[in-house]
Amino acid sequence: MDIPNAVSCIIQKLESAGFEAYAVGGCVRDRLLGRRPHDWDITTSAQPADVKALFPHTFDTGIQHGTVTVLWAKTAYEVTTFRVDGAYRDYRRPESVAFTQNLVEDLRRRDFTINAMAYSQARGLVDPFGGERDLRQRLIRGVGDPVLRFREDALRMLRAIRFSSQLGFTIAPDTYAAILSEAPLIAHVSRERLRDELCQILGSCAPEKLRLLLDTGLLVHMDKPLHAYLTQYAAEIDKLSVWVKDEKDEASKSELLLRLAFLLHFMPVTEAEALLRSFHFSNKEVATVTMLIAHVSDPLPLSPYEVRKQLGALGADTSQALLTLQGAVAKVEGAGALAQFEQQAAQARALRAASLTNQDPLALADLRINGRALQAMGLQGKQIGAALQYLLDMVWQNPDQNEPEALRAAALAFDETHGNI
Repeated sequence: MDIPNAVSCIIQKLESAGFEAYAVGGCVRDRLLGRRPHDWDITTSAQPADVKALFPHTFDTGIQHGTVTVLWAKTAYEVTTFRVDGAYRDYRRPESVAFTQNLVEDLRRRDFTINAMAYSQARGLVDPFGGERDLRQRLIRGVGDPVLRFREDALRMLRAIRFSSQLGFTIAPDTYAAILSEAPLIAHVSRERLRDELCQILGSCAPEKLRLLLDTGLLVHMDKPLHAYLTQYAAEIDKLSVWVKDEKDEASKSELLLRLAFLLHFMPVTEAEALLRSFHFSNKEVATVTMLIAHVSDPLPLSPYEVRKQLGALGADTSQALLTLQGAVAKVEGAGALAQFEQQAAQARALRAASLTNQDPLALADLRINGRALQAMGLQGKQIGAALQYLLDMVWQNPDQNEPEALRAAALAFDETHGNI
C-alpha cells in the first residue's frame, strides 16, 4: 500500500524503538478503495509518554484516551496507543479506556469492518474482521454484534448511513436490522453531531440516501418536524441526485447550503429557520438558506432595474446561488421547464455581469448621500430611512442619478410628498 513518506517515517521510528505501529482506520479503507485519505491516523503499542519521548514536536490532543499529535514536516498526525474501551455511558462514550499491547483488541472496539483494518509496510494488512472482503462486496457491516456496537455509541447508526452515502455501499442485512431495532437510541446524540452527520450525507455523492433515515426510523427520533416534512416530501430526497457530478465529489460548503435549500424549499421560511437553529447552524448559514428558500419561486430578473434590485437585496454571492438553485428546481421539473429557464437565465446572467462590471450602485452604502446629509436637510426619524430607500430605488432604475445634486433634489421632492412619514 502506498502511504505518505511522513507516515512511513513515524511508523518506522516507533518500530525502531521496539514498538508496533500501523496506519489505521479510514485512511487504510480509503487507500484500498483508491481514494485520497483526508488524514492519516497511526495506532501503536507505544504509550503516550513513549511517543512524546521519541518525537521532538508533539502536543496532547486526547492524552487521557492515548492520543498524542506528532508534528512531522509541519503536518499533524494523531498517534494513539492500542486501547480497549470500558463500559459505555449515555450510549455515546466509554467511561474509561485501558491501554493494551494487542492490536486486534484495539480493532475490535471500532464501528465497522471497513474501518477496523491496520497497515504497516513491515507487517502488511491486518484485517481480523473481514474489512477488505466487505470493501470488495461494497458492504457496511458492524464489527462483531452490531446491536452491541450501536448500544455503545448510538451515533454509529447515523455513521452507517453516512458511509453508505459517501462510498455508495449497501448496509449489510444484520447491521441494517440492528439500526431498525436500536433507532430510538439516536435521541441520546447531541444536535451538533446529528447536524454534522446529516451535512456529510447531504454533501455526499449519494445524498438521496437520506431516505434511509426515514426507512430505518432514525429520523423520527432525531427531529420530529424534519421527519414530518420529509415524510410529506419524500420525493424531493430522490431529486437531490441532480446536484451530483462525480461519484467521488464532496460538496463544497456553498453547494451544501444550496442542497439544503433545495431539500427544504417547500418548507415555510419561519419553520425552516427554526429547524436550522435547532441544529445549531451558524447565523450566516441560517440567513443564506432561508433567504434562498424565500426567493426560490421569484421570477428571474430580466431588466437592468430588476437585476440591480436583486443584487442590492441579496448581494452578489446569494443572487448567484439563487440562480443556481432555481436552475436545479427547473431541471427536476422537466425538459420544458429547464429549456424556458435556461433561455431566461442567459439574459439574467448577461445583465448581472454588466451591472457588476459597471459597478452600479446597489446598496445604501453606494449612495453618494447619507443619513446625516438628509438630516441636515430637515428630514427626521423614519423619514430618513424611507428617503434613502426611495433614492436607492431611483438609482437602481438609473445609476446616472447617483450624484449628490440629483440625490438632494430627489430627497427634497420626497420630503414634500412624504413629509408625514
